[in-house]
Amino acid sequence: MAPDWNQHTIVQYDFTDQIVFQHRCQDKWRLGGNRRNNSLANEELCFNLLADLRKRWDGVLWHNPDPTPQEQEVIAALAGRRFLYRRVGHDERPMRLEPQGKVGEGAAECERRWDVNIDDGRTILTLGRLDRPTCHLQRNGDSSWHGQWLEHERMPIEFIPLEG
Repeated sequence: MAPDWNQHTIVQYDFTDQIVFQHRCQDKWRLGGNRRNNSLANEELCFNLLADLRKRWDGVLWHNPDPTPQEQEVIAALAGRRFLYRRVGHDERPMRLEPQGKVGEGAAECERRWDVNIDDGRTILTLGRLDRPTCHLQRNGDSSWHGQWLEHERMPIEFIPLEG
């Protein structure tokens, strides 16, 4: 049988009119705010699994929930500090890294959260949206950080301390 639409989902049926495949292509699953369609297979199971996931995970893909002592030391040194966030060839603005990984002053849609990871000996400062990273920056010897955007313009980024 040919595929059909059911509200927000493409549904494929077998020869006995039973659902064999369904794809929520116009209403992707999110941690919250999903529309119900009780005529789809396993819909209640999916909502229950999402409720369980919300209890275990905050939805941030790139967050470091358990920083090492070395990462925690870098986080403590950065929290509360102001930087000049320069998107080279585009714009610049002051930005403050608040505790608990939030960007205060200078926050925008693509720069709402921050986190630190040490990977293979490299200290990486990540700035990002609520759901994905925007850029990964590495510290230079002069205490500034450099990297580039991961999407869209992919412009170089400079993150320069504005105070001590």
